[in-house]
Amino acid sequence: PVKVRANVDSRYYAGVYPYVTGVIRGTDGAAGEEVLSLGHLYEQGAHDNATGVASIFGAAETLNRLIREGKLPRPKRSIRVLGMGECYGTMYYLDHTADRTKRTIAAMCIDSPAGLQNLAGAEYTFIVNPHSASSFVDSFALRLAAEYFPMVGRPWLSQDYRSSTDNYLGDPSIGIPTVMPHGGYGVHAHHNSADRPETVDPKSLRDLMVINAAYTYFLASAGPAEKRWMAEVALARGYEQLTAASQKVLDQAEIVTGADALGRLLYHSNQLVDYTLDRESRAVRSAFDLSDDLAGLSGFAQQQKARLDRAIRARA
Repeated sequence: PVKVRANVDSRYYAGVYPYVTGVIRGTDGAAGEEVLSLGHLYEQGAHDNATGVASIFGAAETLNRLIREGKLPRPKRSIRVLGMGECYGTMYYLDHTADRTKRTIAAMCIDSPAGLQNLAGAEYTFIVNPHSASSFVDSFALRLAAEYFPMVGRPWLSQDYRSSTDNYLGDPSIGIPTVMPHGGYGVHAHHNSADRPETVDPKSLRDLMVINAAYTYFLASAGPAEKRWMAEVALARGYEQLTAASQKVLDQAEIVTGADALGRLLYHSNQLVDYTLDRESRAVRSAFDLSDDLAGLSGFAQQQKARLDRAIRARA
């Protein structure tokens, strides 16, 4: 083992924490709703987070150019970009633009490497909102990934919520549903001198730009028909999540023994199905009111509870 000892001569001092923001103005004007893309500045690496900010501004520049040239209609809502200090800069922005924050309907945070595609570990995962703030943007972002990444021959994965960066805007105390695509370096390059410009893959950077441009423009342009479609996408994911939750219980039922343990599993299986139904229903309603379809989802949940009851009793 190698041991290292260091003395750090540091201090607190007064200064500024700058951020930069720009906007593609929607037809609803400056007082209208906004869709936000954000990524943090001021770190030393080419990947962390220069690639994240580059993809955000590259996407915005492309959209702005296509709108100016008349190739895309100007969206209803504004599209805003924000580059700031990680977390602390976002806190300041939220605190000092509270009125704008209330009008921000969704966000995408990009804090991601754009790793070399010929190296393992450079695939993308899509981090969604916490269960307490389940949103239609979760299923929408995953649908975008499912459409785009097979076209370019790249793997991708979905992932439940985790926060170590500015996707904390999805917390219900803030209320801006936020998703985050996150890729790998392919090598161990996080916060060290291996995070160099030559390890950035232009194709990976393009992928981030495409996903960000599609996400922000579609949400900024969405009318009733698009909102209903996104609700339908969320509904489909609801069925998938209920099925996955049920399968988890069935897997446990195969190995649990004893009356007490099986009784607890039966109780918790009902709780899990009810919880999943509640969260997925919330995601659907956040896009559009599909009352009849949600009744069908509720009926499916009851079928799953009956299925689990039969399986656990058969095990008993």
